[in-house]
Amino acid sequence: MVRRRAAPLAGPAAELKARQEIEALAASRGLQLITSMSIAEDVRVLYELGRFDEAVVMAEQIHETEVEAQPRWGAVQRALALADTGELDDATVEAVRHAPPADEGDLRHILGVALVRAAEAIRHGRAAEAVTLLKGLGDPQRFSERDGAVELLPRLVRTAIAAGCPDTVTNLRDIATVPTPLRSHIAATIDGLIE
Repeated sequence: MVRRRAAPLAGPAAELKARQEIEALAASRGLQLITSMSIAEDVRVLYELGRFDEAVVMAEQIHETEVEAQPRWGAVQRALALADTGELDDATVEAVRHAPPADEGDLRHILGVALVRAAEAIRHGRAAEAVTLLKGLGDPQRFSERDGAVELLPRLVRTAIAAGCPDTVTNLRDIATVPTPLRSHIAATIDGLIE
């Protein structure tokens, strides 16, 4: 009898497993701060795995915590998941629109809010408004400099294509000039989308 090893997890699935293990460790040792700091990232990973409904439910459980950015990032991730399921509503967009960034350099939040607003504009047939929002972001290359924001770049490209302004994201092909594994995978996705 030949025993086969299960293929090792990779990408978001591996990240989710690691996060679940950290959560279990934190709970067993009374280190809830670790768990509260990671829940918005758990939402992001579920979203990346296409588990939109789970991402929405988890995002709704985020409350004000010691980590100020947590609720606003959870709200953005929830709205992005709702956009993909076709359930994004005006109230959710308004809540995201009025959530301020943690600071002027909060690129992840700035990009996330613009993507939610652009998705809503496209959904209502206002592609020109989406184009204005996307062009208002400036050089999209800057979003590759911040964790969290770089993970939204494929969605930025898809949104730009849907809005009819793919020219605004063509320079994103350069994000792999600093070839981290994450950037390399994201760059390959972006190249495929642009082609």
